[in-house]
Amino acid sequence: YGTYPEYHTSLDDLSLVTPSGLQGGLDMMKAVIDEIEENPRWKSTVLGEPQMGKRGLYPTISTSTSGREVYDMMNVLAFCDGTHDTEEIANICGISVSQAKEIVSKLLNAGVLSR
Repeated sequence: YGTYPEYHTSLDDLSLVTPSGLQGGLDMMKAVIDEIEENPRWKSTVLGEPQMGKRGLYPTISTSTSGREVYDMMNVLAFCDGTHDTEEIANICGISVSQAKEIVSKLLNAGVLSR
């Protein structure tokens, strides 16, 4: 920032800035925009706790992991208040982003969440 005399002057042109440098900046900005667009904030579509069984979101048989899966799903849903994105919810809930994305996808497909 401001370490060369041409900085923010008419001399700060393509004789100083390389096309590959410009492409690098463009690629970075596209990645930022993609991240924002691909990581929306989620909001529950129902007040209170939705009936998960009638939406096919509760397991039909008990397994060694089913209790944790339900716990994680309900925890994710609790933070879908329109102010958190998937990564934030994952961090709050102590699960991986991929787990949070999978849970959000299930809840979205069941009509429990909206963008």
